[in-house]
Amino acid sequence: MPESANHKIPINLNLLRPQSENPKKFSQFFHWLLFAGRYIVIFVEIIVFAAFIARFKFDYDISETQGRIDEQVGYIESLKNTEIEARQLQFQISQIRSLKDKTPNLGEILKHLADQTPTEIVLSNLITESADGRVGLKISGDAKDNNQVSAMINGLSQDPFFSEATLSTIGLEQGTIKFVIVASVKGGGK
Repeated sequence: MPESANHKIPINLNLLRPQSENPKKFSQFFHWLLFAGRYIVIFVEIIVFAAFIARFKFDYDISETQGRIDEQVGYIESLKNTEIEARQLQFQISQIRSLKDKTPNLGEILKHLADQTPTEIVLSNLITESADGRVGLKISGDAKDNNQVSAMINGLSQDPFFSEATLSTIGLEQGTIKFVIVASVKGGGK
């Protein structure tokens, strides 16, 4: 045997990679996809597994919350009558407040009227009428002479609480003067 036949030449051959120096772009992308793809697949599997576990946790939370709600339904239903009474009370309070806002302050009206009434005049009747935020007064009384009636009308006219004080009727009965004065209260008597 010749000597050259015993001498072996080592050949380095990689069958998985092409032997050319510049691999094609598609080939590079394919290699990157295989390398990175396994990490992407592992990451997606972790997310899917976490969602699967989270679903069990959320279902458990929902069932516990539903159980607590079911326990409290009876208690809430037992408060139904109390709630109805509370709503009725709130409605009544709002009605009273509304009525109070519409009603003139009679204490203030009587105080100003007493301040302007001479001591010799006896008032027999006081009628208040409220309309459109205005309060009208109809004052009936008895006096011994005209000067007292005149003093009362002048006092009501000069008092800033009253407006439009006029003598409506006047008459003489058994030695006393009977009169009716009509006046308005400024600001609705509030």
